[in-house]
Amino acid sequence: MAKPRDATMKALLETRPGDWLPFLGRPPVQRVTVIDADVSTVTAASDKVIHVGEVSPWLLHLEFQSGGDDSLIRRMLQYNVLLDLRHDLPVQSVAILLHPSANSSAPAGPYVRHLPDGRRSLEFRYQVVRVWELPVESILQGGLATLPLAPLCAVDEAALPGVIRRMDRRLRDEVPSADAHQLMHAAFVLAGLRLPPQVLRQLFAGVTGMKESAGYQMILAEGRAEGRAEGLAEGLAEGLAEGLAEGAKKVLLSLGKARFGAPDKATQATLNGIDDLKLLEQLADRLEQVHSWQELLTGATARRRAARRKKPS
Repeated sequence: MAKPRDATMKALLETRPGDWLPFLGRPPVQRVTVIDADVSTVTAASDKVIHVGEVSPWLLHLEFQSGGDDSLIRRMLQYNVLLDLRHDLPVQSVAILLHPSANSSAPAGPYVRHLPDGRRSLEFRYQVVRVWELPVESILQGGLATLPLAPLCAVDEAALPGVIRRMDRRLRDEVPSADAHQLMHAAFVLAGLRLPPQVLRQLFAGVTGMKESAGYQMILAEGRAEGRAEGLAEGLAEGLAEGLAEGAKKVLLSLGKARFGAPDKATQATLNGIDDLKLLEQLADRLEQVHSWQELLTGATARRRAARRKKPS
C-alpha cells in the first residue's frame, strides 16, 4: 500500500489497537497490545501485529491493501508462519482491503496447495474485510481508531458531507483536539482513495483544524501534482501552495546553487521569467549534463517563448 496511506493505517492501529477486534466482529478484550511485526529472519515485516491477551493468547496479523497485488496471500502466509515460529502463538491473518481495486488481491479463501498426485499439501485460512462493503453506520458507531474508514464504506458520495460532520462532532466530543485532528487527518488521507483532491478540499473545508494542518496542505498538493516527476516531490510540496511552477523553480534554483553557485542578476532574471512547469523540469533534468548557469539556460528563452505560443488563448 502506497504511502502515506500505509503509514496512516499503521498509526491508527498503534494508537487504539483494541478498537480493531470489534471491527472484525470479535468481542473487545482489555489486554491488547501492538507487538514488533519485524520477522527479520527473512528481512520481512507485516503491516501490524496485535497480541490479544485472552486466557489463551493469540496474535492478530493485519495487512492493509489499497491496490492489486497477486502476492498478497502468499506474503500473508509467509508472515503467519514466521510469526508462529517467533512467538509460538496461533496467528489469525486478516486482509483489510481499502478500495475495490484491491479485490483481486485476496480471493475467497482458503489458499490451498496440492501435490502433483492431487493430495493437499497446504491449506491457509485467512479473513478478508472489504471496507467498501461495510455499512457506514457500523463504523460511525464503532471504535475511534476505525472511524477514519467511514468515507470508504458503503455510502453514496452525496451523503459524505453528513458523514464527515458526524465524525467531526464525535471526535470533538470524545477526544482531545490534537487526537481529533490526527484522526480526521487520517480520514482525509484515506478518502483520497475514493475522491479527487478538489472534492476532498470541499468535503473537509469546514472541519476544525484541517485548514491549519500542514499534512492537509501536503496531501492536496500531492493530488494536484500526481503524475509529476517524483524526484521533485519534496521541493514541489513547499511551492505547490503558490503554484506548481514556483515550486519547481525553487527546486531548480536550489540544485543549481549547489552545482554552479549563486546566479548573477541576469541569470536570476531569466529564471524568474520562466513559468512553464515542463520547461523547468527539463532544465532540472539537464543539471548534471552542463557546467554553468549560462550553459543550462542556453535556449531556455526561445523555448519559453515557443511554449507560450502553443498555449491556447
